[in-house]
Amino acid sequence: MAAVVALGGVAVGALAYALALLRLGVVTAADLALVPQLAGKPLAWLRRFRLLR
Repeated sequence: MAAVVALGGVAVGALAYALALLRLGVVTAADLALVPQLAGKPLAWLRRFRLLR
């Protein structure tokens, strides 16, 4: 049980870090275009929440 909670905490921390990098403009739309898993995926939801400029 403790391992599951620890992994959940790590996942939440990683998500918060990634969103902060998006919000601060460190990661841009051009950077996200280089990620194969995001190829062809709409990124409008990131713009809607003002996370991606």
